[in-house]
Amino acid sequence: MNYKSNESTPEIEDYLKRLRKKLRFMSKKTKNNVLDEVRSHLHESALDLGGLNKNNAKVAIANYGDPKEISKSYKRMYGYGKFLSVVFIILGFVMGILTVPLSAPALKQELITFNNICLMGTLFLTTLLFFIIILSGVKFGRWTGMLVGFAAFASRGLTMLVVTNLPLPEKIEIVASGGPCFFFIIVSLMMPVSGFVAGRVFIKFKKKDDDVAWD
Repeated sequence: MNYKSNESTPEIEDYLKRLRKKLRFMSKKTKNNVLDEVRSHLHESALDLGGLNKNNAKVAIANYGDPKEISKSYKRMYGYGKFLSVVFIILGFVMGILTVPLSAPALKQELITFNNICLMGTLFLTTLLFFIIILSGVKFGRWTGMLVGFAAFASRGLTMLVVTNLPLPEKIEIVASGGPCFFFIIVSLMMPVSGFVAGRVFIKFKKKDDDVAWD
């Protein structure tokens, strides 16, 4: 049963406002459904305690839990909005471009050459990209994680194809390098797999954790 805000109490409405803030990035429809569900629960709990008044509302809210923890449970249950998932997919595509190993002629024969810097930067960005992919799988589910990883895989392949065929002058030529080709392919293939596996493992872990919590 749903209630209108004018049938509520200031305490319950204040709690719902705090919960709404914690539910950011969820779709508007899902967020409203969650708030209606929580409002109904709090109203019913207060009525069971003897009536819809200030004291009973406070007890119902205290029994229900902290908005931050409640929002985490609902996000695990319903996920985030599609907009944020698309943002992560685009981010994966862009980051994939930046992680293609590139090399250029060293300006000077020093201990730290231009190529050394490029290699370190590539390793850092690749590690960061894997973190983003795994995070998307954990936060948005295994399929979104796989899509983010696939976007990175596709952009890496396209970038490598373009870079190796650029008609640049010899003095500023940038060529694909950084190890055997099979290593580049394996790393790229691991990206969609890691996103899917991260989401899958997280679901199993949370399910097991929830089962223990109910015991």
